[in-house]
Amino acid sequence: MLATVVVAVVVLSMLSVGYSYLKANPPLAAGVSASTSDRKVVLVSVGNKSKFGDIKILQVLVNGDATPAFAKIQVSDHRKGFIISSYNEVEHPDKFAFAELSAVSLGPGTEPGEQLEKLNEGTASTEEKIYALTIADEATIERITIKYRYYSMTYETTLSTEMLKQPEPVPTNPLQQT
Repeated sequence: MLATVVVAVVVLSMLSVGYSYLKANPPLAAGVSASTSDRKVVLVSVGNKSKFGDIKILQVLVNGDATPAFAKIQVSDHRKGFIISSYNEVEHPDKFAFAELSAVSLGPGTEPGEQLEKLNEGTASTEEKIYALTIADEATIERITIKYRYYSMTYETTLSTEMLKQPEPVPTNPLQQT
């Protein structure tokens, strides 16, 4: 009887620690990579920091809780890279494909930063997949919220596109008014 109680306490403790670790260390690596000048089309590099388990992207929202006009995922490799253009004007449809979010899982060990390091060191494989979300809307995209699932746990990550703002032009003549 005592052994059963001890085993139950140990198992519950391990589950609690595992749950706490997963909640404190979200596995999604995401960063805004590029956009059109008006920030109505944004490219977000995504990957899985974890060495185990897949990430499933459930939903992408913009500017709070709005569903974007277009939200798809590009699956590519280091040789091809990604395309950013008006979502209905893909220049090379034979090279670049957009998949539904529900159709793609982010495999383990696909963190964009680590993949870039491998590429710079010359150790990247052409078989390694890279992922990016292409998000487009009629309004300028200020914030992007990504909802995803990992090991039956739901997470949410919010990114800002502020860093992509175009700087105001500086007048060449200090007396010139803008």
